[in-house]
Amino acid sequence: MPLGAKGPSAYQIPDLVKKPVIWVFLLALLLRVVVCFSSHTINPDGKHYVYQAQAVYQMDFSAMTACRLNFVTIQPFLIALCFPLTGDWVAAGLTVSVIFSMASLLCIYLLSRRFFEENLSCLILLVYAMIPMFVKRSAEILRDPIFWFLATFGMLVFLHAVDRRKIWFDGFLSLMSCVVFILATSLRLEGVILIAGSGLYLLFGKHETKMRQILFYCLPFGLLCGLLVVAIFISDHDVVTLFKLNKFVKFATGLMARFDAIDQAVQVLISQSDGVERRFFRRLGEVFWIVPVGSIISR
Repeated sequence: MPLGAKGPSAYQIPDLVKKPVIWVFLLALLLRVVVCFSSHTINPDGKHYVYQAQAVYQMDFSAMTACRLNFVTIQPFLIALCFPLTGDWVAAGLTVSVIFSMASLLCIYLLSRRFFEENLSCLILLVYAMIPMFVKRSAEILRDPIFWFLATFGMLVFLHAVDRRKIWFDGFLSLMSCVVFILATSLRLEGVILIAGSGLYLLFGKHETKMRQILFYCLPFGLLCGLLVVAIFISDHDVVTLFKLNKFVKFATGLMARFDAIDQAVQVLISQSDGVERRFFRRLGEVFWIVPVGSIISR
């Protein structure tokens, strides 16, 4: 190459800097780091996750449920993994939250790019990155940032699985998306919606490898049920509570109870009205089923 000539790498950094999405990511990271340093207290649940992480780091797994939390998620393991890098338990917890918050933003951007052009995707990313609630929770030791990442990453993998142009490994991607959704559900119960929604799409959608994708998508559930049965017989702990299975039962029973209460209230309104009002309440009863779901999820 002649002297003074610029190689290909000489133009890579300036071109990268010109991309708006890079500045959005840097702004989001800066905002989250500033909020982390400006907070001088730890959130109430944070101390319990740190306690569990210390138990994991010391290989004292029996002590993980000795605090107020009687269940186990992947968060303490991630904090314990990050602790050697920071040397401080609170800093390790905050680092995990910030990392997964930024990773979820990346997944949101990639999801947007599948449907919109780059400028609109960048705007969507900016909106999500600046939402105060997301910023605040990203600077606390909570399960939410990890859940956001697993939910968005699982959706990204699932979209690739149903992409007909990639049918040669769609079964593996369906299995992988189900595993990710299960991990997300172990953090927050709202993940059930992702599992159910994806399963219904595979069941009723029209795509070339439908049966194979359904088989691979259901495979983790069979394996999980087998492991749980074995764990119930060989473990000294309450496996149902340890993995929050009791919350699924509570969710289902609570959903039905709220639905019955709302349905009875609508029937009373129908019986006490006539004409247009009665027709309105009858139609209302057909779509009012979504209210009990929202009342449980938004708790």
